[in-house]
Amino acid sequence: MPNYVYKCISCEKTVNIFHSFSDKSTDCGLCGVTGSLQRDYSTPFNISNKPTNIKKEAGQVVRQHIEEAREEIKQEKERFQREGLDE
Repeated sequence: MPNYVYKCISCEKTVNIFHSFSDKSTDCGLCGVTGSLQRDYSTPFNISNKPTNIKKEAGQVVRQHIEEAREEIKQEKERFQREGLDE
């Protein structure tokens, strides 16, 4: 599971959260404010924290990361359109 970095707009603390690609965290576990977490895109995230014994070529890893990023961008664009933020 990927490690995502979120920043709370209420307490301004940064939190690392492990969750699946399709999940989104919104509630801060530190200050308890609902809907206050925003993804911190300026911080690199760890795709996997588990060592693998499967050897992959560099191209495969890069392609996989690009596809995951494309899907995430697509989901964010859809969310912006639903929320009227695409202006």
